[in-house]
Amino acid sequence: MRTSVRPKNQVNPTLCNELVLGGEMGWFQTALGTIPNGTIAFLAGRPGCGKSTLALQAVAETASQGRKSLVILTEQSRERAESRLDQVIRHRLKRDQKAIRKLIHFEDSMGDISFLPDYLLRRISHETHTGQPYEMVVLDSVNSGVPGAASKVYKKIFDAFGLLRGAGVTLLGVGQATKDGKPAGPNSLAHETDVNMLLSTAWHHRYLTVTKNRNGAALGEPICLEMSDGARLLPSPHQGAMAATVSSFLPGDYPEVQMQIAISLPPYGESGRVLCPGLPRLQITQLIDSLQRSPELEINLGSFVTNVQLTGESTFRKALHLPLAVGVAGSFCQKLIPENFVWLGELDLNLGLRPLPESVCTSLGTAIESDALPSGTTVVVPTQDAHALGVGGRGVRVIGVPNLHEALALIEPPKTTKRASRKCKTAKGGGGSPRSSRAKKTSRNRG
Repeated sequence: MRTSVRPKNQVNPTLCNELVLGGEMGWFQTALGTIPNGTIAFLAGRPGCGKSTLALQAVAETASQGRKSLVILTEQSRERAESRLDQVIRHRLKRDQKAIRKLIHFEDSMGDISFLPDYLLRRISHETHTGQPYEMVVLDSVNSGVPGAASKVYKKIFDAFGLLRGAGVTLLGVGQATKDGKPAGPNSLAHETDVNMLLSTAWHHRYLTVTKNRNGAALGEPICLEMSDGARLLPSPHQGAMAATVSSFLPGDYPEVQMQIAISLPPYGESGRVLCPGLPRLQITQLIDSLQRSPELEINLGSFVTNVQLTGESTFRKALHLPLAVGVAGSFCQKLIPENFVWLGELDLNLGLRPLPESVCTSLGTAIESDALPSGTTVVVPTQDAHALGVGGRGVRVIGVPNLHEALALIEPPKTTKRASRKCKTAKGGGGSPRSSRAKKTSRNRG
């Protein structure tokens, strides 16, 4: 579905005292709250996390309202930025894309950022007197090629901040972040800005944290974002932590054996850790490290808090490796764990499943034959034990898997929306409808 904006010649921007980012960037407006004109915002992040993309999304939404923006580039060329903008707005109607491009001006000829105040003074004065003034400026990047100790250069940058603040022009500065997640540059940079944001990455997710906001309250809980079609950052449908509950079996304890795993972001400024009260922490940490080393899983829990709990009075055993790993993957990847599944198996360091102890396998077979397991239950065990247990019986199904990867394939993925399912059908079908195909053939025959 393509969103529509009015062409420039039909837009009459309403003069107000604040910048409004609605539409596709409504979530960004909600995170920042009120954005008075002249706000100086700074967005920091590691290379490749999507800072420039997010900035282009903001100016594109501003342009869709008929408001003009200036993008000053210090790290990339104008052609590259324009190409990226085309990807950001390609879901819009063609006429709307054209209108948006006309209202966004790119500047990549500034050789020395020390000239920024003089350049902005000339540019803003010219646009104010001869045409529609700028309402938003993006500086990408603030600290490009500037050492943190270059106080004179940063003094010029701060002068530019004051100039824009006095002119009522909102600035979104893009900059780098250090390894510990703090904005690169002098400490005075954080004091000279009104809003500070940090964009961090974890697997295919991005997390936006508002660490400072003079116009409102700072955002304590990060916003989870996903890259849509490789072009735009949009809120993830799985915002927040999702606890995964995985059922298992131990002799004498069923059905009280359940592993509960919840993976969440730590509070801002704190590092990730594993919390497993009453359980062998070293053994659980080793298993989690094995999951992180697997290139097929792409799970990196270093920056997350992993909570592990074993319900009931059960004692953790190696046969609970599989339900623990399934729960970690389910919580991290936001996938649903089937409620009627029972998982059992010991994992080696290569994530292969080892045979169950004979006592556990015998007790499991007895539970299946004696109707101790409810009808409709699916038992997932190592392949060797599945051969010994047979196909199950009495409404119980037994599935054998050789390793964790095949076990995770049994996890139900999140439900897709109707819109997403239509896209999948279109992609699988290849060409358009039969009617469009006939029209193409007719046009070729006429030619």
